[in-house]
Amino acid sequence: MDTFKQGFKAFQQSSSGYAAYIGDQYVESVQTEIDKLTDNINKFQNSKVGVDQLKGNIFEWWHSGTANINGAAGGDKNRFYVPDSKEFASPDIIDSNGNRWSGKNYYNGAASSKEQAESLFERYMKYVSKNPETSFEDFLQERGINFKDVLKHDPIYAGQGRLIPKDQMEEAIVFLKEKIAKVAVTRPELLEKYLDTLEHLTDRIKTGKGTESIPITELESRLITVAGKQGSFDPEEFGLTLNNIIEANNIISQSLKAGLTTATISVILKIAPDLIEIFNQLLSDGYINPDSLYKFGADAFNGATEGFIKGSIAHGLTSACLAGQLGASLMNIDPMIIGAFTIITYNVFKNTMKLTNKAITRNEFIDYCMRDVMLISFSTSFGFAFQSIIVPFPGFAYLLGSFVGSIIASYLYDNLKNIFLSYSIKSGFTFFGLVEQNYTLPDEILKEIGVAIVEPITIEPITIEPITIEPITIEPITIEPIKINTYFLRRGVIGVNKIGYLVT
Repeated sequence: MDTFKQGFKAFQQSSSGYAAYIGDQYVESVQTEIDKLTDNINKFQNSKVGVDQLKGNIFEWWHSGTANINGAAGGDKNRFYVPDSKEFASPDIIDSNGNRWSGKNYYNGAASSKEQAESLFERYMKYVSKNPETSFEDFLQERGINFKDVLKHDPIYAGQGRLIPKDQMEEAIVFLKEKIAKVAVTRPELLEKYLDTLEHLTDRIKTGKGTESIPITELESRLITVAGKQGSFDPEEFGLTLNNIIEANNIISQSLKAGLTTATISVILKIAPDLIEIFNQLLSDGYINPDSLYKFGADAFNGATEGFIKGSIAHGLTSACLAGQLGASLMNIDPMIIGAFTIITYNVFKNTMKLTNKAITRNEFIDYCMRDVMLISFSTSFGFAFQSIIVPFPGFAYLLGSFVGSIIASYLYDNLKNIFLSYSIKSGFTFFGLVEQNYTLPDEILKEIGVAIVEPITIEPITIEPITIEPITIEPITIEPIKINTYFLRRGVIGVNKIGYLVT
């Protein structure tokens, strides 16, 4: 039963290792978005469309892709998409919250902002030059717009963000302000389309949670387009690496979230035995001992605290390593190793404090450390292994695997330890101080053979007075035969990693 309890205790502690898996998935989600952007740009390889025209499409994919990359790094679940639709006034980029953007990437700021401010009637005039028989009302109806719901000079992209290259923002703002000042006097019916465009003009797409795309210049969009046409777009050449994207504040934020998750798991596992004990006490005695409730609360607090600390550290270390923040050599480290290392290090620190305060002995400290290394290593490795088997439920899979690994390791450790100590008993070997060989006879044997066990006492100095000795007569005495008891001693375990004499 003690073996099972030790295994379950290791399982409780190893639950925090799940944070390492969360960290691995976090970094992988960022890398996945980088790979998606790379594929979406390189899919234009060998395109027959010229750079001047194709750069508009690349511009849209760049902004939606980099926004998704930054969103994954910041833990934002919102995602951006390029509908690639040819419908009238359709947005070039949309997000999962329903926000829309129109992207224009022309040769300068005036041209790009002018296209963003285009009205329904202006588009109609371009169309009617080739289709003179079509009325404005028919033009709108063909595009699913009710003639009565709009004004003639309403902007086509009303309600959408107006996205342009970052180096064109200043020129575009000047152009729009000049137009506003002019039409306010000459043609006030055109005022709204310029005001609306100026209000929604931007060089990046973004959400209220702080997620935004990476703005680029018109020249940069050309370079990216050329690379895409050649199928050679490399995200690293444009700064899209894990090391650049995942910043310290991202790691801290995500680590705290992972810490809360593992704290919750740790509390549940920590208080489960207490709940069973309280329930059994209620059934048998008809009441609950207040001491049980106190222990319940203390265990919940300790479980939450330890789970949060170990989970946060495990996630932070995993994210930092895999993102390259701690050097390229650690980018391929197994998250399982980080999870086990974090928990073992935490336990060693805790046991060191107990040893320093003399709450445990040196032998107990060594035993705890060896047990932790084996049990927690098995627990975390089984947890990660089960995740690859039970893919749809990673959290449950980790906990199940961790439980199985902990119990197996606990029984293995106890059996190996018994073999280890058995050899030490027969050979007298200390394994470089890991086993203490005690050759002192037990107190009960010493008492039986007439050896007095004297407790240390303090002797006060006394003054001896001279005395007179009178002669005495010694009478002969008869010595009765005495019975000698025989005891058999054997070597055995008398403490944690301590071997001494036992009475058979």
